[in-house]
Amino acid sequence: MRLPIPALVVAIFCSVSFASARKPAVINPVVPVSDTSKVTNLGVKVYLIGIDDARQGGTGDTLGRTRVGMRTTVPIVSVPPVAEVMKTSLNNTLARIGSQTGDRYSARYAVHLILQDYRITESSGFFQSIRCQMRFEAVIQDAMSGQEIRRFSIESEDEKKSFDTTKHAERVARNALKWGVFRLLESMSKI
Repeated sequence: MRLPIPALVVAIFCSVSFASARKPAVINPVVPVSDTSKVTNLGVKVYLIGIDDARQGGTGDTLGRTRVGMRTTVPIVSVPPVAEVMKTSLNNTLARIGSQTGDRYSARYAVHLILQDYRITESSGFFQSIRCQMRFEAVIQDAMSGQEIRRFSIESEDEKKSFDTTKHAERVARNALKWGVFRLLESMSKI
């Protein structure tokens, strides 16, 4: 004699397997050249040495999680990778103000960035809030000698409140990065 499977068990199994099959929220937070009009002009050439991703927890390209249902969350993934996003954004900004160079020895400064934190968090409630926080260390060197001139830490963030915050993940990530790059260039202009 066969026992019928209760409909509740089938419904729970289907909802769990459907939730685990959800795709991540893919974002591209690169700051485009057209979004860099308010940048301080440095008046000198800058060479970007590289960017190290030293974030804790080995999060890779995952910046956080976003809620897509009552109790379902998906990861927020950056494509291209986070270090490449920072490199492209800084190069776009430097190109906009005429300070970018690909030759270290034609530059006045060489910059090495160490990404320490770049994450997106959500808070729940009637109005959800999505927030991106970014922190990186900048090492400024003399381009010719390689001697360290200055080292400082840059922090920036952006936040948006909405009923559905998933669609704002890319914007807050891009704005946090944009303000971080602007603060970096502002600090470099005072050297």
